[in-house]
Amino acid sequence: MKNKTEIVKSVSGAMNKTMMKVRKHSPEILVVAGIAGTVVSAIIACKATTKVNKIVEDTKNDIDKVHTATETGVTEAGESYSAEDSKKDLTIIYVQTGIKFAKLYAPAVILGTLSITSILASNNILRKRMSYSVSGTTITLTRGDTFVALISITKQDGTPYVPNDGDKVRFAMKAKYEDPEPLVVKDIPIDTLTLTLHPEDTKDLSFGKYVYDIQLTKADGTVDTFITKATIKITEEVD
Repeated sequence: MKNKTEIVKSVSGAMNKTMMKVRKHSPEILVVAGIAGTVVSAIIACKATTKVNKIVEDTKNDIDKVHTATETGVTEAGESYSAEDSKKDLTIIYVQTGIKFAKLYAPAVILGTLSITSILASNNILRKRMSYSVSGTTITLTRGDTFVALISITKQDGTPYVPNDGDKVRFAMKAKYEDPEPLVVKDIPIDTLTLTLHPEDTKDLSFGKYVYDIQLTKADGTVDTFITKATIKITEEVD
């Protein structure tokens, strides 16, 4: 019984680890699936196109028969044929032709739609993972991941501050606030106010809590540390 329990726990742990890996790499998986699906849908569409001439030819022959019967007033079987019969038969022919085309291209259209959806879903996941607004709140980051965040600077009256030429914005991260030297320092472009932490910035750090601040140095020398003693958590990645 004990062995059975251990096996169940082992299998469950392996499945959870696998799911975490899949979840972590889901954007890449979705992009690859989307690209592959797009290529396959194009191939299917090309193969379907080779059958179009046959459908068009059959439709033309059926329409010609209807027109001939309308002109003579008699079908090939010798039955009387009216203008009303012609309208009904033409409608049926057009509907059937549309259905044939739909069936012919449906697999390519469906696969193409799913492929585009997959790529868009990947983009959405990445945007949610990487688009943050840093305003002094706690940041949670998986060690070795890329982190992209928009920085907001607010003046004392509550209105946004727009950096001027000569201004500098800097991000600094330490293990403890009283440490003399920061572990990570990043200059933040004033035109985008986008903070980017690259994988190499955190890949060698220990798991746990760190502190960071973001400082604005104006062109006239005025210094304003507008985010102070904020927390960043470095969490374990799944290998």
